[in-house]
Amino acid sequence: MRWLAGMLNRVAWRVWRGYLLGVLGIALVTVIAVTSRSHLTAATTALSYLVIVLACATLGGLGPGIFTSVVGFLTFNFFFLPPFYSFTVGALQDTVALFVFLIVAGVASELVSRLQEREREARRRAIESETLSRLSMELIADVTLDTVLATVVEQVTRVFGLESAAVLLPDQRGTLRVRLAYPASASGAYVRDREHAAVAAHVFMTGIPAGFGSPHRIYRPHGPEHGGDAMPTRGRRILYVPVRAASGAVGVMGVAALRAADYSSDERRLLTTFANQAALAIDRARLIEEATRAAALEEADRLKSALLAAVSHDLRTPLASIKASATSLLQEEIAWDAATRREFLTAIDAETDRLTRLVANLLDLTRIQGGALKPEKEWNEVGEVIASVTDRLAPLLQRHPLRVTVASDLPPVAFDFVEIAQVLANLIENGAKYSDPDTEIAITAHRDGQHVRVTVTDHGFGIPPEDLPHIFDTFYRVPRAGRARRIGGAGLGLAICKGVVEAHGGSIAVASVVGQGTAFTFTLPVTPAPVTPERASLAMGDARA
Repeated sequence: MRWLAGMLNRVAWRVWRGYLLGVLGIALVTVIAVTSRSHLTAATTALSYLVIVLACATLGGLGPGIFTSVVGFLTFNFFFLPPFYSFTVGALQDTVALFVFLIVAGVASELVSRLQEREREARRRAIESETLSRLSMELIADVTLDTVLATVVEQVTRVFGLESAAVLLPDQRGTLRVRLAYPASASGAYVRDREHAAVAAHVFMTGIPAGFGSPHRIYRPHGPEHGGDAMPTRGRRILYVPVRAASGAVGVMGVAALRAADYSSDERRLLTTFANQAALAIDRARLIEEATRAAALEEADRLKSALLAAVSHDLRTPLASIKASATSLLQEEIAWDAATRREFLTAIDAETDRLTRLVANLLDLTRIQGGALKPEKEWNEVGEVIASVTDRLAPLLQRHPLRVTVASDLPPVAFDFVEIAQVLANLIENGAKYSDPDTEIAITAHRDGQHVRVTVTDHGFGIPPEDLPHIFDTFYRVPRAGRARRIGGAGLGLAICKGVVEAHGGSIAVASVVGQGTAFTFTLPVTPAPVTPERASLAMGDARA
């Protein structure tokens, strides 16, 4: 309402300026015409008065125009129609001329005033359209319901110069609650008691704006709106406006202003327009939220199905092996030799480790998807973690030549040793599984700007180009043929690698050529290492040398 208040102030000044111009203009023309009576005719003087009337009507509107017409009528009669200096008109033709002047001046004032009013109305409509267009663009840019409502209440408060604004939405029981207010501290001004709640509910049900502090139209909970002056004319005026969409009532918008006048019909209409615009945005936000929830449920269902499909196979295989080995050992009628018993126990141990890794991967995936993965970073050497992993995987790498190249200038890096070791182990195991025996696996580590880049390269089956964008997706497995098809896996390892590396602030990528091999590369950010007493003493020793 700020721009409306400004417009009213400008209108008031324009009106008074029109009256002032009328008095001064008539006085100036009268002085000039009286002093030059012998050189000017009565018609010239009347036309001069008429010019002043038109100028007053143009500048101030109908009121100043009519006022100037009457003053010019009386002045022209008093000074320029015989007998002079008297309001008596001597000749009939002078009487006719005098009233023709008054009629012409009045009609001209009315026409000019109408043109002015139409111009002001067009300007006001343009301002409203621009404001609504700006609000629409901002609402389109927002997506979630809370951001939409925040935009609505803030824009309404700023555009109309209000003390505050709020959007009230029904809860599960149908009771209107303040969903969002601007400023946030003003939420207590709405539906703060039973009477306010009844007014808001009435507006929600009927779609008729109503409020408090209005001396003209007041809604009372025990009856409909009616005229009266029982309410005080001072203090905060709160107006509740319905928020309605095509589907029906969506909520209620409350606006509060400290002002002496009631909300005008134009203000109510414009506020209702804003509220309806907000209702469309609220409907859109709700539809988007429902679509997002539906997509999330669909994705959860897909992941559940993929989990069951992937894990069921990976669970059945080790469980079957464990069950067979344990059952065989329990057969008392068969005397197993020591070597056979050890073979059964070794199978049980290996398959138990396999199950443990599967459960650990599922737990890690849950932590990553839930945002609960918090690496416990410490300063470590990248070469040390590579050496630790390759030593642990030595049995797996017996049939694959291993080449490790670690740059000598690698700085210490802050990372979680266990988690990065798991990333390396997953990548090396992946390379060993999907490559033929006696093919080389290479591990390189070097510095690249502000990152340490680690690459694991195999010379295996490779990955088709159409599968590369999905290779890090959860439960995704590349369709294989031949021997590669029989290789087990739940499609969790690479997804976990991606989550762990990104939790460390790095990135992971893959490059592959079918039939030639695959290279997985991940980076870890390099940050300045803290100065410890040991490092300080080493630095001082180097400086002395």
